[in-house]
Amino acid sequence: MSLKKLSICSFVILAVLISQLFCETPNVSAYSKPSLLKDNAVYYIKNKNSGKYLDADHSIDKNGTNVIQWHYNGGAGQKWKLVHTGDGLYKLVSQVGTKKRVLDINKNDNKNRSNIDIWTDNNSGDRRFRIIMNKDGYSYRIVSKCSNFTKAVTVESASCNDKANVFQFQYNASNNDEWIFEPVNGYSRELATNYATKNVYSSVPAYPNLRNMGGDCANFVSQCMLAGGIHYQDNWYIQKDDNKNPSPLNVNQLDASWRLADPSPWISAKQFNLFWSKKYQTETVTGKFITEHPDIIFNAPTYKGDIIQIAGKSFWGGVGSAKHTMIITNYGVYKGQINYQLSYHSADTSDKNLLEMAETHPNDYFIVYSIK
Repeated sequence: MSLKKLSICSFVILAVLISQLFCETPNVSAYSKPSLLKDNAVYYIKNKNSGKYLDADHSIDKNGTNVIQWHYNGGAGQKWKLVHTGDGLYKLVSQVGTKKRVLDINKNDNKNRSNIDIWTDNNSGDRRFRIIMNKDGYSYRIVSKCSNFTKAVTVESASCNDKANVFQFQYNASNNDEWIFEPVNGYSRELATNYATKNVYSSVPAYPNLRNMGGDCANFVSQCMLAGGIHYQDNWYIQKDDNKNPSPLNVNQLDASWRLADPSPWISAKQFNLFWSKKYQTETVTGKFITEHPDIIFNAPTYKGDIIQIAGKSFWGGVGSAKHTMIITNYGVYKGQINYQLSYHSADTSDKNLLEMAETHPNDYFIVYSIK
């Protein structure tokens, strides 16, 4: 090859690399189906920024019903069936009424700000999408066929408000055009542990980062459970009102931007224990007992995605208040013994051996929750 041709080729390669660095448009040829999501499964679809859900307004089963975001209510308008239609394309079937209407780009329009509604399915490009995992490894962009997969389902103005409109807009890797799929039926240990491993050293905009308020462990594990399909219930919930205090320093800042119960099992290890110990089977043993009987928990019906808390001793010597919350994310070997590995926030840690923790907390209690 001549030096001139080599120079031209080098310039072309450099141009391609630069375009890849600064452009976040989907690579259509490299598309692969979302392996963690199940065909024909029903999901709640949460916006990564606002924490609110894709919603067919008022659950009206009618062509042209507008699609908005709304806080979780568990209604049919927030449930979407993911159906693969071939060639890597999906339709999102609204579960309102007859369950025959799908997510639709109004008028099959390729423009930015084209509105999104639901409409009877007719196999057209405005009702077909690709679901592409983002670089974070746990959220997805929903890009339309009618835009040649360059425009994504987006919350207007990155709003955190209920009823904020949803339209299509050029995908730019912003939090308001990325979504988290939460299964409606059953607990997905795979989704829960994937969320944990991808976020153990980071924070998700849909939730407060509470590391500056003394601890983020219950908040983090609550997020993992929600990602796996354990839905908001009773006092276990959190809502985002605005983008002003992503990492609150005190209760006033927390209350200014976030809505939660008081006291809250979402963010407090103690309240988490009081709430979930009434709903799930638990097993409680001391760290010393685990160290002396290293197979005791592994032989129990406990799996990845289950939760373990550490509690101190009460004044009377029994189980005291829970003080740390962790999720089982893996299996490993410690000193020749197979054991669970735990991930958690506050002292952000991934895949910490349970047996090692038991050695350092011999007099504390370990509470194991079997999540279903």
